[in-house]
Amino acid sequence: MALNDNTKRIIFVALAAILLLSIILPLVATRFENEKGGFGHRHNEALLWILIIIRPISVITTVFWLALFFYKDWLRGRIDTIERASRMRIVVSVLWWLTITMLALPGIRFFIVSYRGSDRLVFASIEFVLLSLCLGYILLTSWPEWRYFRTQPLCNIVAAYLLEQHSKFAHARNFDKAYAVLIKASEIAPDELELWCRSAFFCEMIRKDRAEADKFMAKAEELITSKKATRDSEKACYLNYLGTILYGRGDYQKGLEHIKQSIDIEPRPGRISSYEKKLSESRDKQQGPSNNAG
Repeated sequence: MALNDNTKRIIFVALAAILLLSIILPLVATRFENEKGGFGHRHNEALLWILIIIRPISVITTVFWLALFFYKDWLRGRIDTIERASRMRIVVSVLWWLTITMLALPGIRFFIVSYRGSDRLVFASIEFVLLSLCLGYILLTSWPEWRYFRTQPLCNIVAAYLLEQHSKFAHARNFDKAYAVLIKASEIAPDELELWCRSAFFCEMIRKDRAEADKFMAKAEELITSKKATRDSEKACYLNYLGTILYGRGDYQKGLEHIKQSIDIEPRPGRISSYEKKLSESRDKQQGPSNNAG
């Protein structure tokens, strides 16, 4: 049975923690037995003050992290401007570094407790392991999000979140809002070819507005001819949407030709399945009249 990505991450974090503990705990136990006195009174006092300072810092950091986490969740469904996307980028970045800080603080506390030879060594070890597992997993799962917000232009981020809103409105059959959000996404990121193609498809299939669909497909074609859209995936996307629209209008031959061209460029499984289904349907439609005549 294949494991999904989250399961693999959990296993990786658990194995890493076990490996870390298998190395650290024997060393700590040996030091605790042989050097129970630590570094002496002055050093112990300094380390004690560090422990005292670390605890309120940990509490403040945790509270701030939770506040930002819930704020990020609230902001996620409201990103419709560049300003909000910029704010989201800052929140994601701060959360990432706060998580690293929250992971480092118990590690520092654990090593100080081990050096001081405190009777809280077992508790510190358990705390360190549990927090390492939880926060390590959070770091692994949030890495794609952090990298996305760090590398993507703000206009593309806004468009991506508007597409999420579009899908929700369309699923709820609120087609007017779905249309408005989709057009806004296209206008915010005008160099994203797929947005114009999706707008055209929505106008063709839902709004039944051929003129507007042709206008949006013309914008997508302009991106290709002006060489603003040069990736093979973009050309395949354009051909697939164009073929699907033409097929829906009854021009089966041209529609299938364009879809086949898109598959030749980028053979996605869903695209291939759709092509085979349309090809079978077109054959049935062509054979239908001749069978009835016979």
